[in-house]
Amino acid sequence: GDFKYPVFTSICSDMSGIQSSVEISINGSRLQAQVINMSDGGLKVMFDSGSHVVYSEGTATGLKVLVDGRVCFFPHDADPTALQTSSAGKLVSYLVQDGDVVQPGQPYAEIEVMKTIMPLLALNGPGVVSTLKTPGTALEAGDVLARVQLADGATVKMATLFTSTFPQHLLHSTQTSSTVAGRVAVILGAASRVFDGYGAMFDVVEEAVKSLLDPALPSQEASELLLASPLNHSLHLPTTAHDLIRKIAARDPTQPFILLEKQLALDMMAGLASLGGGAEDEEGRAAGAFFSKYRKGQAGALVTT
Repeated sequence: GDFKYPVFTSICSDMSGIQSSVEISINGSRLQAQVINMSDGGLKVMFDSGSHVVYSEGTATGLKVLVDGRVCFFPHDADPTALQTSSAGKLVSYLVQDGDVVQPGQPYAEIEVMKTIMPLLALNGPGVVSTLKTPGTALEAGDVLARVQLADGATVKMATLFTSTFPQHLLHSTQTSSTVAGRVAVILGAASRVFDGYGAMFDVVEEAVKSLLDPALPSQEASELLLASPLNHSLHLPTTAHDLIRKIAARDPTQPFILLEKQLALDMMAGLASLGGGAEDEEGRAAGAFFSKYRKGQAGALVTT
């Protein structure tokens, strides 16, 4: 929908470099989105259980944003008296003389862009023209070629004010993920920002207690461990550890979670959590942290988190 583009413009112009959750306000409505830096300089923006790839480039005349392959351009505030080019090239000739009156939409100059002659049109008028450059001059995007002294009552092209708000169903910030584990990540990020002195869009404590005690959370976190590379194909973790993680991932997510497995397996996992160096040790630390977190059941995980 059209609401996406103001969101992405805010992120690209004010928040480039962020790898976190961001809160965006438009006309009194606020939305939380997750933004991740990509290695090629783009941003992955996630909200409403979807993701969008965004690239931005500042130009002399405004901000160019590429959203999922679609180009959007957001010009700077325009000077209504300036006649300028939006493209680099060469000034071929003026089509009006100093002192002439131009009307909105009237061609006033020709420029050469990639061996193609293009006319430039006046946006505002009527007004008296004063030329500023000499034919043959090289031009950069945004260069002003002439000034117009606008007459009383002249037509001035105005930017359309964006007055819409975010759709209501997007305004619940913890719903940036459809899984409990994803919501927990959002909540913990919001809690970190509160500790840094920023506000929150929802009751962090209430949402944290509700999500951390959701019986589906351990199963989802166990499933994420199994899906993580290279854990799913690893031969480094003992068979008992893999079996235990798979059992938790397959459990009924609606039932309260209490870990009642052998103490030997728990001690083994706690030991793996202290390993250092190597891919297999990283797997061990991840698995060990998971079992240590839920050693005393889900209520114990709430305290340690």
